[in-house]
This record gives sequence, structure tokens and C-alpha cells, in this order.
Amino acid sequence: MTISIAWIKRTKKAEQLLFVSDSRISGGETFDCCPKILCLSNRHAIAFAGNSDRAFPLMLQLSLALESHRPSALGQLSVAQVKQHALVMFDEMAAQISGSNLHPPQEVLPGVSFLFGGYSWDTKRFQLWSIEYNAGKKAFAAIPARWLSFKGNRLYASSSKSPINSNVGSLIMFGGDQALDAQEQLFRIIAAKYPEPQKFTSLSMEPLIVVRDMLRQAAPGASIGGALQLVNIRQNLQAECFGVYWPNKEAQTIHLQGRRLTKYERIDNPVIDPDSLEIEYPWLTKSADEPVE
Repeated sequence: MTISIAWIKRTKKAEQLLFVSDSRISGGETFDCCPKILCLSNRHAIAFAGNSDRAFPLMLQLSLALESHRPSALGQLSVAQVKQHALVMFDEMAAQISGSNLHPPQEVLPGVSFLFGGYSWDTKRFQLWSIEYNAGKKAFAAIPARWLSFKGNRLYASSSKSPINSNVGSLIMFGGDQALDAQEQLFRIIAAKYPEPQKFTSLSMEPLIVVRDMLRQAAPGASIGGALQLVNIRQNLQAECFGVYWPNKEAQTIHLQGRRLTKYERIDNPVIDPDSLEIEYPWLTKSADEPVE
């Protein structure tokens, strides 16, 4: 089970597509260092919710397929083309799941969903979908992200058919069994932050704050847990995974894609403080006398 959110953060200079998630997989036990967000060709990102036995093969095969295809490896495919290829691949792989003595054929379903998105050079904007399995059609389908904005004094997450190029609002998508709770918490934060709705223009890091707080408040056996994960995609078609100080910076333990780094590991990924939201860049802070390993 999972909580994951993907959304657009807009500044005066540019936009970013951010993915945030927890790190727990469970099934009679909990395992709190699972990478739930995967960068694809360092240009797109995909996050899963649901059955990890199905999710990992699907995501990894998609990543391998993109790496083996030169146009996709070079970023020549639009994000919509990659999404369409993912749907075809996932359908063909899901058709190969068969029953056994423990799981009769009628019970076999993928049991997984994804958030997928990236920046598309052809449309000059970010695109984001939820990829879910339609049991009736026996196929995966891509559902466009919703458009978060105020209507009057109320906050709505409506169809992305709303004006994507508007300067007011943000694309957003929630995933996992805790998605509804996360949406309600986000709505409360935004409503409190903008008592004058007309001042709301775009999401910043509020979804990260929601997931951070949900993880800190989660019970030991809850369906979500582990460290916060964060992936950022920029308009230059580059995606990067962030290290995260967890549970806080005072602990001085950095987690990358859910896993706590060992004491001797050094990473070049940016590292974020989940409370101050300040970002550190290790390559800028290394001592000139520090040996290269």
C-alpha cells in the first residue's frame, strides 16, 4: 500500500513536476526501504501503488525497454508516446499472469496502479497521468491528471480539461490507498494558507508536507511508512532523485529512494530537509582537500 502524489510546482521562472511517496511495502510484514518512484531514461518518472510483486516487473521492464531503444534513450519520444508504449507493454505483461493452485484464474488481476509523467518537448508542457487497470476491459488505461484550483471560495480538483496553460492552478494526481486522506489534508492546508482564494496561483511544496506529516503520524503497522521519497523533473528534460534527511535533519541520516545510506556512502544527488525544505548540493559543499573516491 502507498501514498504518492505528483504535481506541478510553478515559479516565476519555470515549472517543475514533482513526485513524492512513502517507502513501505507490506504483506504480513513491513519493509521500509522500497524504491517506489523510478526515473525513466532520466527524463520521466513513474510511481506505483498496490501489489509490489506485479509493480516491480512492470516498471523495470518499461525502464529496460526505454534504455534499449535509442530514440527514447536520447529523449526523442514525447512523454505521451512513452505513456502509450507503457500501456501496450503493461497489457501484454498482464496477459501473461496466470492462475495457480493458490490463485484460480478468475482471481488473477494486476492489482497495481501508477502515476506517470514528464515534460513533453513537443507540447512544451508537463503531462501527468494515473495508469490503472480496467478489469472489465482487461487493459490498463491512462487517466489525465486533475486541475487543482479555487472556484469561488472552494478548492476543487477537476478534470484536466480545465485550461492547462492558465496561470492559476496546478496539475495534480494522487495514488495509493491513502490518496483520499492525503487529498483532504492538502485541501485543508491550501485553504488555510490562502484565506483569500484569488491569491492562490500554484502549488509549491504543500503535497510533500502532507506526505511528510502522514508518515510521521503513521502507526508502526500502518499501510504507509518509511522515509519520504522525492523526484523532480525539470523543463530541460532531466529527472533527479533527491536524498532526504529522515526523520529530520537533526538525525543526520540521509535516505535515497527509501533506503538509508550507509555511513561511508557519498552521493551527488541534492538533499532536502523535509522541515525547512532547504536543499543542499553536496558537490558544492565538498572540501577542496577531500579525496575523490
